[in-house]
Formats: sequence, structure tokens, C-alpha cells
Amino acid sequence: MAALSACPNNSIAQYYILIKQGIYKEYVQIDSWKTNTVFIVEGMDKTIISENKSCGGIGTYYRYVTQTDHRNIWVDGVGFMAQDITFRNTAGPANYQAVALRASGNTSTFYRCQFDVRKPMKGQYIAITAQQRNDNGPTRLVLQNCTLRLATPDAGDNVAMYLGRPWGNFSRTIIMQSYIYMLINPRGWIEFVGSPRAQPYYLEYQNKGVGEDIRRRVKWASTTNDPRIVSNFTVRNFINGDKWIPSTVPHYLDLL
Repeated sequence: MAALSACPNNSIAQYYILIKQGIYKEYVQIDSWKTNTVFIVEGMDKTIISENKSCGGIGTYYRYVTQTDHRNIWVDGVGFMAQDITFRNTAGPANYQAVALRASGNTSTFYRCQFDVRKPMKGQYIAITAQQRNDNGPTRLVLQNCTLRLATPDAGDNVAMYLGRPWGNFSRTIIMQSYIYMLINPRGWIEFVGSPRAQPYYLEYQNKGVGEDIRRRVKWASTTNDPRIVSNFTVRNFINGDKWIPSTVPHYLDLL
């Protein structure tokens, strides 16, 4: 994307790039020195960045040596923001990991965006989350006020869907005040085959919908009705969102 080259390096102010409607078939990398870059487009159903990188598409060696390059868009710059855009990976179901976008830069914001990624094959399952970390630090994955469902409900007969699974040790995920559709497996969470669970932390709080029935949840996940526990995971307290989320982006700082 040529417009990225024109962005000032290490910018303190936001730099806006207007992307006209259309399907853009290209790989995009926003380097660490391209800070506070903002993509503004004409609607997430009108402007699409689409390509087909995947683990399976580059061979066995690639798949096991690195799991970071199977993404179409890599955001490494601090303060990136995208609004009203679709990021799509068209690699197909037989090509292993196929990431639409990978954001490693701090304080990224995605508002009214859509991410189209690999669809599972028949007999496979969907894990909505797969949080990974390498130590027992403070990082977590938090979903608040979200809707968890299949994009195509008629696929429910062929696909099992779970709230998430551990990815290695120390996985931490909190889902709170969200709507969970009935196609979620009643167990809620699934083990990561081939990797032992070490201190997983999975927590649900005040979710709604048919799929939020917790009576058959796995024993190693938790639920709570105590707002004092989950208040640590709000936008204000967990990511200091009141300090950096743009005022133009609607958001909740605290519990609903």
C-alpha cells in the first residue's frame, strides 16, 4: 500500500489514510515506526483487504518453524486504528492457520471492522478464543458486550463451536456481559490436544443467551456473579482505555 510510505515516521498525531471502496488484494505491513496510522474507509462491506497467506500454503517447514507470517496484515505500529473495513483471508479450510490480521503494536483500535478467516472443515471445531502467553504475567484476553455466534447458522450441524481453548500454558480468558448463541457446545471450553493445561484461567460473568447455560461447563473453568472480581477486567482498569481510546469510538469504560 503506497500510502503507507507517505506516512510520517514516529508520528505523535494521527495520520489518516482514506481507502476507497473496492477489494484490495495485497499484503500490508505497518512497521513499528509508522505510529498512529488510521485507516478510514467507506464501509466494511465495501472496502476489503484480501489475500491468502497461510501455514499450509507455504509448506511443512514454514508451518512448524514460524507461526507469525501466515497473516495478510501485520500491525506493528503503536496507536493504529481501523474503521469500517473488512480484513479477509481466502486461503481455504485445508491450509491450516490463515490469519486475516495480526496486531502486535500497542493500543490498537478496531471499530466496526470485520475479520473473515479460515472456515473449518466438516468434523472440525471452532474455538472463538485461543489466548497464548509464555509466562505468568498480567496479560489476558477479555470479551465484554460481545455477540458470539456462527456467521452462517446453517453450518451448525457440521461444526462444533467452543468459547475457547488454552494455547500452551498460563492461558487466561474472560467473557463477560456478552450474548452467547445456542450453537456453543454446552461444555463451553475445550482442551488443547497435545499440550498440558498449566493453571488455565477461564471466567464467565453475566452472559446471556441460550448458549450461556453453565450447568455443563468443564470443571476447570469458572463463573462468578461478583462484580468486584470482574471489575479488574474492564476497559478502564485492565487496559487504561480512558487514557488512549479515541473519543470518536463508542466504548464502555466500566461494567454495563
